[in-house]
Amino acid sequence: MLAFRDFVPAVTRPRGLLRAAEFESFDKAVLAAGEWMRENGIRPIQIETVVLPEIHDSNEDGTADAQLAAGEQPWWYQFLRIWHER
Repeated sequence: MLAFRDFVPAVTRPRGLLRAAEFESFDKAVLAAGEWMRENGIRPIQIETVVLPEIHDSNEDGTADAQLAAGEQPWWYQFLRIWHER
C-alpha cells in the first residue's frame, strides 16, 4: 500500500500582533526525516520538497488539507514529503 509522511519545520514562535511567526530550519525537518527512515527501516519511493500556502493557519488542516486558502499576500511554507510502501 502506498503511503506518505510529511516533515514540516515546527513553529518556534507563533505569529503575534506585530510580528511574523518563526520556524525551525528546513534542515531540521530533513534530519528528522532521515532519523525516521533509519529507525523504521523505510525505503523511500520518492522524496519531495513541497511548497504550500498557509498550512499553519488556524482555519487549515496543514499538509493534509485538500484545499488551502491563499490571501492577497499569502505566506508560503516548505516541507518534506516522503512516499513509501506501507
